[in-house]
Amino acid sequence: MTRITLLVFLTMLTSVAIAEDKKSLFSSLKKLTQTNHAEAIYHLGMFYNNGIGTTKSPTEALTLFKKSAESGFPLAHYKLGCYYSGQFGEVKGIKLDEKLAFEHKLIAAKSGYSRAQYEIGGKYFKQKNYPEALFWTKKSAKQRHIPSITAIVSINLMDDNDSQDISEAYKYLFLLSTLVPKNDQLTTKLSELKSKLTEQELEVSTRFVDNWVFEQAELTKIASTGMSRVELLVKE
Repeated sequence: MTRITLLVFLTMLTSVAIAEDKKSLFSSLKKLTQTNHAEAIYHLGMFYNNGIGTTKSPTEALTLFKKSAESGFPLAHYKLGCYYSGQFGEVKGIKLDEKLAFEHKLIAAKSGYSRAQYEIGGKYFKQKNYPEALFWTKKSAKQRHIPSITAIVSINLMDDNDSQDISEAYKYLFLLSTLVPKNDQLTTKLSELKSKLTEQELEVSTRFVDNWVFEQAELTKIASTGMSRVELLVKE
Protein backbone atom coordinates (compact mmCIF):
# COMPACT_ATOMS: atom_id res chain seq x y z
CA MET A 1 0.00 0.00 0.00
CA THR A 2 1.48 3.35 -1.03
CA ARG A 3 1.79 6.19 1.48
CA ILE A 4 -0.91 8.25 -0.29
CA THR A 5 -3.29 5.28 -0.37
CA LEU A 6 -2.64 4.64 3.31
CA LEU A 7 -3.37 8.29 4.17
CA VAL A 8 -6.63 8.19 2.20
CA PHE A 9 -7.60 4.94 3.94
CA LEU A 10 -6.83 6.36 7.40
CA THR A 11 -8.77 9.54 6.58
CA MET A 12 -11.78 7.45 5.57
CA LEU A 13 -11.57 5.46 8.81
CA THR A 14 -11.39 8.68 10.84
CA SER A 15 -14.39 10.15 9.01
CA VAL A 16 -16.43 7.00 9.66
CA ALA A 17 -15.46 7.04 13.34
CA ILE A 18 -16.45 10.70 13.69
CA ALA A 19 -19.77 10.06 11.95
CA GLU A 20 -20.50 7.17 14.31
CA ASP A 21 -19.60 9.30 17.33
CA LYS A 22 -22.03 11.98 16.17
CA LYS A 23 -24.79 9.42 15.67
CA SER A 24 -24.16 8.06 19.16
CA LEU A 25 -24.19 11.57 20.63
CA PHE A 26 -27.41 12.35 18.76
CA SER A 27 -29.00 9.21 20.19
CA SER A 28 -27.93 10.07 23.75
CA LEU A 29 -29.13 13.64 23.36
CA LYS A 30 -32.50 12.53 22.01
CA LYS A 31 -32.91 10.27 25.05
CA LEU A 32 -32.15 13.20 27.36
CA THR A 33 -34.82 15.37 25.72
CA GLN A 34 -37.45 12.86 26.86
CA THR A 35 -37.04 14.38 30.33
CA ASN A 36 -38.13 17.75 28.89
CA HIS A 37 -34.64 19.18 29.44
CA ALA A 38 -35.00 22.62 27.79
CA GLU A 39 -31.33 23.06 26.87
CA ALA A 40 -31.04 19.50 25.55
CA ILE A 41 -34.10 20.10 23.36
CA TYR A 42 -32.40 23.20 21.94
CA HIS A 43 -29.22 21.26 21.15
CA LEU A 44 -31.23 18.48 19.51
CA GLY A 45 -32.79 21.20 17.37
CA MET A 46 -29.29 22.30 16.38
CA PHE A 47 -28.43 18.71 15.41
CA TYR A 48 -31.42 18.66 13.05
CA ASN A 49 -30.73 22.23 11.94
CA ASN A 50 -27.16 21.37 10.89
CA GLY A 51 -27.58 17.69 10.05
CA ILE A 52 -25.31 16.42 12.84
CA GLY A 53 -25.64 12.69 13.45
CA THR A 54 -28.95 12.70 11.62
CA THR A 55 -30.62 13.89 8.43
CA LYS A 56 -30.87 17.66 8.21
CA SER A 57 -34.44 18.78 8.85
CA PRO A 58 -35.31 22.48 9.35
CA THR A 59 -38.92 21.50 10.07
CA GLU A 60 -37.94 19.17 12.90
CA ALA A 61 -35.42 21.73 14.17
CA LEU A 62 -38.11 24.42 14.22
CA THR A 63 -40.45 22.20 16.26
CA LEU A 64 -37.70 21.58 18.82
CA PHE A 65 -36.71 25.25 19.03
CA LYS A 66 -40.33 26.19 19.70
CA LYS A 67 -40.56 23.57 22.44
CA SER A 68 -37.30 24.68 24.03
CA ALA A 69 -38.30 28.35 23.87
CA GLU A 70 -41.63 27.57 25.50
CA SER A 71 -39.64 26.04 28.35
CA GLY A 72 -37.69 29.27 28.68
CA PHE A 73 -34.31 28.50 27.07
CA PRO A 74 -33.02 31.81 25.55
CA LEU A 75 -30.85 30.35 22.78
CA ALA A 76 -33.93 28.64 21.36
CA HIS A 77 -35.57 32.07 21.16
CA TYR A 78 -32.58 33.30 19.18
CA LYS A 79 -32.89 30.45 16.68
CA LEU A 80 -36.62 31.10 16.35
CA GLY A 81 -35.70 34.70 15.57
CA CYS A 82 -33.44 33.44 12.80
CA TYR A 83 -36.26 31.31 11.38
CA TYR A 84 -38.81 34.13 11.54
CA SER A 85 -36.36 36.48 9.80
CA GLY A 86 -36.01 34.04 6.89
CA GLN A 87 -32.43 33.01 7.52
CA PHE A 88 -33.34 29.44 6.57
CA GLY A 89 -35.80 30.38 3.83
CA GLU A 90 -39.41 29.28 3.80
CA VAL A 91 -39.89 26.49 6.34
CA LYS A 92 -43.10 24.57 6.91
CA GLY A 93 -44.73 25.55 10.19
CA ILE A 94 -43.61 29.17 10.27
CA LYS A 95 -44.52 32.41 8.52
CA LEU A 96 -41.77 35.00 8.07
CA ASP A 97 -42.31 37.87 10.50
CA GLU A 98 -39.67 40.51 11.23
CA LYS A 99 -41.51 41.72 14.33
CA LEU A 100 -41.53 38.23 15.87
CA ALA A 101 -37.93 37.73 14.80
CA PHE A 102 -36.95 40.86 16.71
CA GLU A 103 -38.95 39.87 19.80
CA HIS A 104 -37.38 36.43 20.00
CA LYS A 105 -33.84 37.70 19.46
CA LEU A 106 -34.42 40.41 22.06
CA ILE A 107 -35.16 37.71 24.65
CA ALA A 108 -31.78 36.10 23.89
CA ALA A 109 -30.06 39.50 23.93
CA LYS A 110 -31.49 40.36 27.35
CA SER A 111 -30.32 36.96 28.58
CA GLY A 112 -26.74 37.79 27.59
CA TYR A 113 -26.16 36.16 24.20
CA SER A 114 -23.57 38.33 22.42
CA ARG A 115 -24.63 37.54 18.85
CA ALA A 116 -28.25 38.40 19.64
CA GLN A 117 -27.14 41.64 21.28
CA TYR A 118 -25.16 42.55 18.17
CA GLU A 119 -28.08 41.80 15.86
CA ILE A 120 -30.52 43.77 18.01
CA GLY A 121 -28.06 46.64 17.90
CA GLY A 122 -27.95 46.27 14.12
CA LYS A 123 -31.73 46.56 13.92
CA TYR A 124 -31.67 49.80 15.88
CA PHE A 125 -28.81 51.05 13.71
CA LYS A 126 -30.90 50.58 10.57
CA GLN A 127 -33.65 52.61 12.24
CA LYS A 128 -31.04 55.30 13.02
CA ASN A 129 -31.76 54.84 16.72
CA TYR A 130 -28.10 55.23 17.60
CA PRO A 131 -28.43 55.37 21.41
CA GLU A 132 -30.15 51.95 21.45
CA ALA A 133 -27.74 50.61 18.85
CA LEU A 134 -24.82 51.62 21.07
CA PHE A 135 -26.47 50.21 24.18
CA TRP A 136 -26.66 46.71 22.69
CA THR A 137 -23.41 46.68 20.74
CA LYS A 138 -21.50 47.77 23.85
CA LYS A 139 -22.95 44.81 25.72
CA SER A 140 -21.74 42.38 23.05
CA ALA A 141 -18.42 44.19 22.65
CA LYS A 142 -17.79 43.55 26.34
CA GLN A 143 -17.91 39.85 25.46
CA ARG A 144 -15.12 40.22 22.88
CA HIS A 145 -17.48 40.25 19.93
CA ILE A 146 -15.24 41.89 17.32
CA PRO A 147 -18.00 43.01 14.87
CA SER A 148 -19.66 44.86 17.77
CA ILE A 149 -16.49 46.80 18.51
CA THR A 150 -16.30 47.78 14.84
CA ALA A 151 -19.97 48.80 14.92
CA ILE A 152 -19.40 51.09 17.92
CA VAL A 153 -16.67 52.90 16.00
CA SER A 154 -18.95 53.36 12.99
CA ILE A 155 -21.93 54.57 15.04
CA ASN A 156 -19.82 57.18 16.80
CA LEU A 157 -18.60 58.50 13.45
CA MET A 158 -21.99 58.69 11.70
CA ASP A 159 -22.58 62.19 10.29
CA ASP A 160 -26.29 62.06 11.12
CA ASN A 161 -25.63 61.00 14.72
CA ASP A 162 -26.42 63.98 16.97
CA SER A 163 -24.17 62.41 19.60
CA GLN A 164 -21.23 61.85 17.24
CA ASP A 165 -18.16 61.27 19.39
CA ILE A 166 -14.72 61.03 17.78
CA SER A 167 -13.05 60.41 21.13
CA GLU A 168 -15.34 57.44 21.81
CA ALA A 169 -14.76 56.12 18.30
CA TYR A 170 -11.00 56.33 18.84
CA LYS A 171 -11.24 54.42 22.14
CA TYR A 172 -12.90 51.45 20.52
CA LEU A 173 -10.75 51.59 17.38
CA PHE A 174 -7.67 51.58 19.62
CA LEU A 175 -9.14 48.58 21.47
CA LEU A 176 -9.80 46.85 18.14
CA SER A 177 -6.20 47.39 17.06
CA THR A 178 -5.04 45.33 20.07
CA LEU A 179 -7.29 42.40 19.11
CA VAL A 180 -6.82 41.95 15.37
CA PRO A 181 -3.72 41.38 13.23
CA LYS A 182 -1.99 44.49 11.92
CA ASN A 183 -4.24 46.12 9.36
CA ASP A 184 -3.14 49.07 7.23
CA GLN A 185 -6.64 50.48 6.88
CA LEU A 186 -7.22 50.31 10.63
CA THR A 187 -3.83 51.90 11.35
CA THR A 188 -4.54 54.76 8.94
CA LYS A 189 -7.97 55.44 10.47
CA LEU A 190 -6.52 55.28 13.98
CA SER A 191 -3.89 57.86 13.03
CA GLU A 192 -6.53 60.08 11.43
CA LEU A 193 -8.71 60.10 14.55
CA LYS A 194 -5.72 60.51 16.85
CA SER A 195 -4.79 63.77 15.13
CA LYS A 196 -8.18 65.23 16.10
CA LEU A 197 -7.87 64.53 19.83
CA THR A 198 -6.23 66.38 22.70
CA GLU A 199 -3.47 64.87 24.83
CA GLN A 200 -5.94 64.48 27.67
CA GLU A 201 -8.40 62.58 25.44
CA LEU A 202 -5.61 60.31 24.26
CA GLU A 203 -4.60 59.57 27.85
CA VAL A 204 -8.20 58.68 28.68
CA SER A 205 -8.29 56.33 25.68
CA THR A 206 -5.08 54.61 26.75
CA ARG A 207 -6.45 54.03 30.26
CA PHE A 208 -9.70 52.79 28.76
CA VAL A 209 -7.89 50.11 26.71
CA ASP A 210 -5.44 49.21 29.48
CA ASN A 211 -8.27 48.62 31.96
CA TRP A 212 -10.59 46.83 29.55
CA VAL A 213 -11.71 43.40 30.76
CA PHE A 214 -13.73 40.99 28.64
CA GLU A 215 -16.56 39.20 30.42
CA GLN A 216 -18.33 36.50 28.42
CA ALA A 217 -21.89 35.69 29.53
CA GLU A 218 -22.82 32.11 30.36
CA LEU A 219 -25.26 31.94 27.46
CA THR A 220 -22.56 32.99 25.00
CA LYS A 221 -20.27 30.30 26.40
CA ILE A 222 -22.97 27.66 25.91
CA ALA A 223 -23.53 28.77 22.31
CA SER A 224 -19.82 28.77 21.51
CA THR A 225 -18.90 25.41 23.04
CA GLY A 226 -21.38 23.46 20.89
CA MET A 227 -20.54 19.76 20.78
CA SER A 228 -18.49 19.74 23.98
CA ARG A 229 -21.45 21.24 25.80
CA VAL A 230 -23.70 18.45 24.51
CA GLU A 231 -21.16 15.82 25.56
CA LEU A 232 -21.18 17.31 29.06
CA LEU A 233 -24.99 17.31 29.24
CA VAL A 234 -25.42 13.67 28.24
CA LYS A 235 -22.82 12.60 30.82
CA GLU A 236 -24.57 14.31 33.72
